Amino acid sequence: MTFHELHQGAAPLLLPNAWDVPSALAFLEAGFAAIGTTSFGVASSLGRPDGERSTREANLTLAHALSR
Repeated sequence: MTFHELHQGAAPLLLPNAWDVPSALAFLEAGFAAIGTTSFGVASSLGRPDGERSTREANLTLAHALSR
């Protein structure tokens, strides 16, 4: 099911906002169909800068960790 299709169901889409990998995995285990992330929250939980001050490699590593 696509993200767009999730918006078309009978019930409203509930989109929890994960701030790190463990919270994203907890939301996944709880059965949420989609999970948002907050760039500042994720960066802060890792002790890293947010936004354009982050490196490409750091962003790819995070995306990989969140997609397991």
